[in-house]
Amino acid sequence: MRKSPTVSTAVVKNDFELVVQMGVSPEKLEEAIGLERSRLDYSDERLPIWPAFQLYESIYTMVDDPAFALKIGEHTDPRSLGIFGNIILNCRNLGEMLDSLCRYYSIARELTRVHSRINKDRMWIVFEVEAPDNIRHFLVEKFFATILSFIQRLTSFSIQPLEIGFSHSEVEYLDEYRRIFRCPLLFNHFENSVSFDIKYLDYKCNRYNPRIKEILSHHADMLIPNHFNAPTFREQVEELIIKNLHQGQIDIEMVSDRLQMSRWTLNRKLSTEDTSFQQILVDIRKKLALDYLKNSRFSVQHVAYLLGFSNQSYFPKAFKRWHGMTPLEYRNLKM
Repeated sequence: MRKSPTVSTAVVKNDFELVVQMGVSPEKLEEAIGLERSRLDYSDERLPIWPAFQLYESIYTMVDDPAFALKIGEHTDPRSLGIFGNIILNCRNLGEMLDSLCRYYSIARELTRVHSRINKDRMWIVFEVEAPDNIRHFLVEKFFATILSFIQRLTSFSIQPLEIGFSHSEVEYLDEYRRIFRCPLLFNHFENSVSFDIKYLDYKCNRYNPRIKEILSHHADMLIPNHFNAPTFREQVEELIIKNLHQGQIDIEMVSDRLQMSRWTLNRKLSTEDTSFQQILVDIRKKLALDYLKNSRFSVQHVAYLLGFSNQSYFPKAFKRWHGMTPLEYRNLKM
């Protein structure tokens, strides 16, 4: 089965600690996201992406500052982001840094795609992310604030974007956008993108270490092999289910529509792989249920929500049918 999307523990720890510096109680954050702080001490590990989404929802209610995502990005140090950040830190010039950003960003956070394009004298970095609408807004803000922070930290030049486009609407805290980005801002744009004059691409970075970059890049390349392999049809269906499961609207009609085919065609293609839509959905829920109950502090009700059960009372019954015990009995057994 295609694995559920993950995020680097180092990325979650960076965000967690910067929010604590804003005055939020770490204990309250732990309780809100269902994750003990000690789980964040191992920077090479991966976490399911949903606790990271929950972290942003929690921060929004706990921090009296709607621009918190911009400030997290502004104060993020590349050294705090594990292998991805340290590759960025050791690049030769800005062009190499942006290339590495596009290649390796998914190691920091899956369900994202960063790519570039060049036209005449301008380079664009485009950011795409799969997330609930409110969380996507925060992740976009944090991404662009982080990138500009990296550029200022790693070069000795004053480099300003030509413009930044946001797919979301104009925000009320526009002064913070202007303070951090210092360039023309486009809202309700067709994409999330930042553009630079290509003359900046040759500007040298001040921490360049070719040997460290080579070693880290070699290791990072081994972490992303699946990104270059075409998924099976089953894996495509699994990926759509996992991305949308927590929204509680998963059914065969939605998935077949996303894949631009009829329900009948989807079932026929899955039957050639000896499976069905319903079986895939059950397999994913069974696997994720065990993962959430074992590795998080989410309540049983919240796990039911993450698994897309329209009625939370259905989850304990389904879990007992799958595993012969209730969710609480399983959690107590694993503690």
